Amino acid sequence: MARSSFSTAAFAQLVRRLRHTNARYNQIARQFRCRLRPTHHAKRRAFRAGLRIDTFKARACPEKYIS
Repeated sequence: MARSSFSTAAFAQLVRRLRHTNARYNQIARQFRCRLRPTHHAKRRAFRAGLRIDTFKARACPEKYIS
């Protein structure tokens, strides 16, 4: 069986650091996602699909036509 080059304390510190870093990047990603506006997301998806959306007309659309 191969022996690890890390001591138990060093391995525990590495695991702790990786967990902390992972939690930090999850927080950054969550904050970034919260800043995205749905209209921006919809515009981007429509642009990639070759569609064009007039958001002013969409906002003026009666609510009964919105699913």
